[in-house]
This record gives sequence, C-alpha cells and structure tokens, in this order.
Amino acid sequence: MTQLIVNATSYLANPGGLLSFYELDSRYVSVNGARYLWHAGVNGLYQPVWFNGEEYTPFPIEVTGIEIPGAGNLPRPLLRGSNIDGYLSRFLLTQGDLVGARFIRRRVFVRFLDARNWPNGVNPYGTPDPDAAYDDEVYYVNRKKTENPELVELECTSPFEL
Repeated sequence: MTQLIVNATSYLANPGGLLSFYELDSRYVSVNGARYLWHAGVNGLYQPVWFNGEEYTPFPIEVTGIEIPGAGNLPRPLLRGSNIDGYLSRFLLTQGDLVGARFIRRRVFVRFLDARNWPNGVNPYGTPDPDAAYDDEVYYVNRKKTENPELVELECTSPFEL
C-alpha cells in the first residue's frame, strides 16, 4: 500500500523534492565496522536531515550509474565522496577499503520527512510517513577505484553478482 502512495505522489503536479539518503554499513566486514548515514547536503540548510527517526549527516557525496539499463546488464554504481582533510582515507584505513560493505540508497519525498526537520515541528509540505519511501536499493562495495587527496571512488555491485 505504501508503494502505491509513493508512486501516486510522483504523478502529482507538484510532488515536492525527492531526496536521496545513503547508508554505508561496514559492521560485517571490519572489526571496527560502523553504520554511516549521509545525504548529499544540498537542502539549502546544510544541516542533518531526519527520516524515519534517523539522522542523515550532510556529506559531499555523488552516486552515478545506479540506474538499471534497459540492455539487461546489472548496474555498477560508482560512489564518489569528498576526501576533505583525508577523512575518507582514514576511514578506509580502519575499514579495510570497505570491500563487501553494504551500500543503500533510500529515496523519499520531502513531504514524508520527519517533523523535527522544521523549526515548529510541523512538516509544512505533508504528513511524515516513514514507510512512504521508494524501496531501498541495496549494493555492496566491490572495490576501491580511486583514492587521492580530493576524492575517493568506490565501485559497487548488485547482490546478484556476489
């Protein structure tokens, strides 16, 4: 039923902004593993965004190649993150390059975000609904493609290719 709400919202004349949230979970591939929640930080406030009771930290991140091509090939998303002050390099050092870590993209319309994102505690665009999101898109880190002082690129793969 919730997926019907999300699909119906996408056909509205003004559905509102569609946000992408990212989760990187290395708890199963590293002793020091952790779960990180990020959003691209382009909401104008550059503040954490809350969805489904969880805080997503703004972080310069870009994901490409996540679309499913019509030719039948499975997507190989490329995750690019800013390596500000060596942040991601230090992260990779303690996490073993994150190979095998789970990467998830969540997409939700602004109208369904938690009310705590607004100063008065009321979502002016709609009613918060943690279930009204597109289905999670789950991938796994396949390899580190690039690491330099400016950025880190990780190539992900579909669970079907593991």
